[in-house]
Amino acid sequence: MNKQEVYKELNGKRPDGYKINEVIQFSYPLVKAKIGVLANKMPDGSMLSVYNVILNAVGMGYDTTAKLFEFMGLGDTDEFMRNELHHLRDKGYLDLVSNNWYVSDMGKEFLENNEVMGEEEKEDFEILVDGITGDICSLKSVEENALEKKPLAKKLKSKVEDDVKDNQWVTAKYHELGDVYKSDSEGKAYLISSDDTLKGRKEVWQNYWLVEYVPFPKDSDKEAFLEVRDKDLKNEGRISESFNDEYESVIKELISERCDAATMLEDYEDSIEEERNEQEEEMNVAKESNAVEELTIWETKEKFLEALSTVKEKLLIESPWIKQATREYIPYFEKILEEGKTLIILYGVDKYAEHDEETLNKLKEMEEKYNKFFLVNLPEYLSSMHGSTMYGYGSLAGTHRKIVIKDNDYYISGSFNFLSFARSQWQRVANEESMLIRTNVKKKWEKVMKQYGLTLL
Repeated sequence: MNKQEVYKELNGKRPDGYKINEVIQFSYPLVKAKIGVLANKMPDGSMLSVYNVILNAVGMGYDTTAKLFEFMGLGDTDEFMRNELHHLRDKGYLDLVSNNWYVSDMGKEFLENNEVMGEEEKEDFEILVDGITGDICSLKSVEENALEKKPLAKKLKSKVEDDVKDNQWVTAKYHELGDVYKSDSEGKAYLISSDDTLKGRKEVWQNYWLVEYVPFPKDSDKEAFLEVRDKDLKNEGRISESFNDEYESVIKELISERCDAATMLEDYEDSIEEERNEQEEEMNVAKESNAVEELTIWETKEKFLEALSTVKEKLLIESPWIKQATREYIPYFEKILEEGKTLIILYGVDKYAEHDEETLNKLKEMEEKYNKFFLVNLPEYLSSMHGSTMYGYGSLAGTHRKIVIKDNDYYISGSFNFLSFARSQWQRVANEESMLIRTNVKKKWEKVMKQYGLTLL
């Protein structure tokens, strides 16, 4: 089932007043291991029946081996029954005095309650440890084919992987391990003891769908929430509950647009002092001439929409990711292009960056239709050009920059992800700030084209 199919399936079942804001498939971490245990197990039903017959028969007066065998229609050489008689004696349920059997107090208690009998056995018990909460569950509770050896690109990092290696962790989890073992055996066995180390320990993954529901603006008194669903779209209530308790951290880890490649580019940008100094000088000049305006996160989006609505000749958008949020702006793009104006979109932080495929395909169709629409995947373009040098400081792989340039009127630069930001004012968001600059706009056009070696104008 792909993302679009999941969205279609769940969209018709969404709660009243809510819409689906995001659907993401991700991998959830688990630790698979074995632990040696000594357990007290009840015999199976057939053996319990045999023991009941033997003890009841002895209690009725068939108190010698010969009498018992005759009563049960067995020959006097039945080794199985002879072994079970001595087994019951060893367990304390029968005793033998002067070749006569009699039922002990333990035997009488067993006849009243079959659950008091147990057999001690050593075995390896397979367990799964929740990589986020550290909870233990039996491997039997999870379909074997539901576990993956390798995670998807979107994954949660295990919080307990290092702890599970510690012998103290096993000791601390003994009672929980005992509860799981008893549940796994349907109450027919319980732990006597366990080893203090795990064997065959390895990390595995289970894939789920994360669904984020947000309220419609008219229902802004409601709060957004998360659901976690399995491959069959069954709601995983326990995980959903824990995800909502950690809403912000989950959003940051799974839905946040940041990635390692972006961080690498930011570190790289930190090294190009000449570029930064030049930008600071431009900013100071702009401030002195009152040609710069500080924008909040929502003012930035408002100005972006204004730029899309009022562009006269040309508009450039540089943003790392193309997501579902881009769909809001497609009608504006189409109007710009229908009027014969130039639209340039530069995107892609690196070749592994994730984009919304359906939205990207729509943009590619538009690029084929309009000759003044330039959709440039920077990682692919720069790779074909063997990189692009930024003022002699190194080769670029893509972009983590966020810029909008409107005609020669102004440009907006800051931390706002123009084509992937999908939050609304009634939601909690990380703070963002942008600058709208009205000086040296023509120079900014030239600089961007030069940085990437583009000749689109």
